[in-house]
Amino acid sequence: MTHTGMPAVPCVVFLAVGLVLSVPWQSRADVLLVRNESRSPVVVQAAGVVRGVLQRGRPVMLQSGQVAPAIMIPGNKILTVYEATPPNRVIFQAVIPGGMADRYYGIVPDMPPPKVRLAPRSAFR
Repeated sequence: MTHTGMPAVPCVVFLAVGLVLSVPWQSRADVLLVRNESRSPVVVQAAGVVRGVLQRGRPVMLQSGQVAPAIMIPGNKILTVYEATPPNRVIFQAVIPGGMADRYYGIVPDMPPPKVRLAPRSAFR
């Protein structure tokens, strides 16, 4: 017993529970994988807001059939696809909502050319 009349063990338990609840836990971020399924090379760039700051990923050029490196920005992602040849026009841009599951998309041609869109896919091989 402590001098307050409470056993020491429950105090330690309350302290441990309080400490656990005060630690900001990192939740597993979803991974976004994108494959160029168009005939033309494209540049893909992802961005997202992390702790109130906009973070942009590196732009990655994808030839037809190539898969971009995994995009692991937590939360909602802004995905921008550019033409790979000058003047590097934006041909697609969208916000992809964050989630707990990994997601796979193909970049496919859309109308009018050179526009593209994202098509959901099952896991890439």
